[in-house]
Amino acid sequence: MYKDYTARDLRLATDELANTLKNYVIVLASAENGKVNLIATVSDGLTSKIKAGELVNHVASFVGGKGGG
Repeated sequence: MYKDYTARDLRLATDELANTLKNYVIVLASAENGKVNLIATVSDGLTSKIKAGELVNHVASFVGGKGGG
């Protein structure tokens, strides 16, 4: 069965993944009510090289959107 994952669902999933990994870049996406939800998180050790907000903006450009807050 198909389920629309909310932005909150994505946040919970990234938090859970981040708790099990040491160094990570996580990007998740879902569709909810015809709208794409994107979330990215980067471990502290990688933030000098990769910015989560920039990553979301880049991915959003491929799905016709723009990064949010």
